[in-house]
Amino acid sequence: MDLKGAFSRLESARRAVGPPLGRPRGPGEGSYRFVRGRRRYYKEMAALARGAKTEILRIVSPGGVARTVISGLDREYEGARRRGVETRMICEVDRKNRAYARRLSKVVQLKHLSGVRLRFTVVDRSVTMLGAKFDETSQSLDSAVDSYIVFDDPGLSEAFRMFFEHLWADAEPVPRKAS
Repeated sequence: MDLKGAFSRLESARRAVGPPLGRPRGPGEGSYRFVRGRRRYYKEMAALARGAKTEILRIVSPGGVARTVISGLDREYEGARRRGVETRMICEVDRKNRAYARRLSKVVQLKHLSGVRLRFTVVDRSVTMLGAKFDETSQSLDSAVDSYIVFDDPGLSEAFRMFFEHLWADAEPVPRKAS
C-alpha cells in the first residue's frame, strides 16, 4: 500500500473541492450555521431583524404567522420598519391565524399564498435562513423539533430572493381590516 500516494490523491481532492462549508472562506464566499429549536430560531430571527439594513423577505407556515406575534418578532419588524427596512412576508392565511395575520399586516407587507411548504427568510440579500423540520401541532416556543440552517452567502441569498419574488407575484394581499 502506497500511503504517500494515497495522501497525495486525498490532498488533491481536498484542494479541488475547496474549504469545508461552514467555515468562513473569505469575503462574500459564505458560511453556515445550524439552528435547532423554536426558541433559538426566534432569537436568531430577532437578531437578524435588528441588524437588517434594507429588506427582510420571509415565508412562514400558517402557524408561523401566529408565532411571529406570540414571540414578539412583530415588534422587531416594527423597529426595522421605522429604520426604513422593507419587510415582506408570504404565508397561508386561514381562519385560525386570520386575526394574527391582520395584526401583522399593520407592520409588514403580508400576502397570502395557499399550499406553500418551504420556509425561508432572506435578509439584506446576504443571509438566508432555511427551515427543514417543523412542529406545526403547537404554538409553543419551546418546541425542540424545529431545525434551520443559516447561510451567510450573497449568491445563495440572491437565488432565494428571486424565488421569493416569483411567489410574491402570485400571492394575494391580506386585507388589513375585517371584511
